[in-house]
Amino acid sequence: MPFKIEPPCLGESKHIAIKRFNSLWKRLEGDPEYLQLYREFLTEYENLGHMQAASETPKYFMPHHGVFRPEGSTTKLRVVFNASEATSSGQSFNDNLYSGSVVQDDLFAILLRFRKHSVVFTADIKKMYRQIWIHPDQCDDLQCIFWKSLKEEKLRVFKLLTVTYGTKCAPYLATRVLQQLCWDEQNRYPLAAAAGKDFYVDDILSGTEDLSSAIELQDQLILLLKSAGMELHKWSSNNPSLLHKVPTSDREYNFDNPNSTTLKTLGLQFNPKKDTFCFSVQKIVSPATKRTMLSDISRLFDPLGLLGPLIITAKIFLQKLCILKIDWDDEVPLHLSREWEKFSSELSQLKNLTVERHVLTSKALKVDLIGFGDASKDAYGCAVYIRSVSSYGDIKVSLLCSKSRVAPI
Repeated sequence: MPFKIEPPCLGESKHIAIKRFNSLWKRLEGDPEYLQLYREFLTEYENLGHMQAASETPKYFMPHHGVFRPEGSTTKLRVVFNASEATSSGQSFNDNLYSGSVVQDDLFAILLRFRKHSVVFTADIKKMYRQIWIHPDQCDDLQCIFWKSLKEEKLRVFKLLTVTYGTKCAPYLATRVLQQLCWDEQNRYPLAAAAGKDFYVDDILSGTEDLSSAIELQDQLILLLKSAGMELHKWSSNNPSLLHKVPTSDREYNFDNPNSTTLKTLGLQFNPKKDTFCFSVQKIVSPATKRTMLSDISRLFDPLGLLGPLIITAKIFLQKLCILKIDWDDEVPLHLSREWEKFSSELSQLKNLTVERHVLTSKALKVDLIGFGDASKDAYGCAVYIRSVSSYGDIKVSLLCSKSRVAPI
């Protein structure tokens, strides 16, 4: 782990870790289902060899808590380790760590590439962080937790042996290892190594121009990751043939299942069967304050700007509140409240909107990018369209992406 100084400047942490665990245990005792999920998570952690009983007194104890995700397809509860809890010195574990640089492409670039392929797939590296071991000198002393699975058990100390979710450097360590793997194995698995740029942390969105090359890429990716003890699961594709060799349990989307409609990939709703992006927003019922409105607007996740006109309308409205100097939790004036209610009531219509994922014709011979920009007193923005022509003369024009901003006050 990349510490700023060695050894790290940490104070006493045992007392606060025990205090946090006692609070956690009260909650676990009051919710049998929550306790069972928590117990299963850490039992698996130990059974897989990712943590083990500590034989010596550690220098640092890390509190932990659970994050419940009822919509999760594989894990309903994830135990998160709180490396930001301050020790008696005022310094936390994370305060002593460098976060590391960003070594992967940004989400925008990955999604743009995802839209150009004819045959696409998505997948996820199973337990990515926990496939990467931490040096024993660090995990023996600095990655330890308190845990017991039964009330009558004595509180035990365990050390976490792998990259730990909740530490500042975890995303960097995981993505840097993946990057190094692609460099080391590029001669054996050239297609997979090149597709390494299509990973966003542990998720991959990639593809090729035809099924045979997509299958070859899939095979290489599986072997590349297997060489480092990693495994891909949660597979989906717009072509069912790409899923034939994938066990049903490792599929995120199943063409034979009538209940399979859309899946969420990097925050976007994707329908593999129709090969479209789709949108939905939960009904907004929050009281109309500047704080709740900003929260509602932030839920409109749109990295490619496909909902640009809608989102800029919401941002212009929020700017009106800023001009009026309305405090975060004050009620909004009636005329603005009604304007917001009208806007939010129309958001349900988003469920009827779909956008084709693939933006090119088949075997395009010519591709042009066409950009437009405009501005008004309220906002300014630009949109980029892509126009492709096939060998048969077919023409296709698609919105590729857009960006917009409110005008400065």
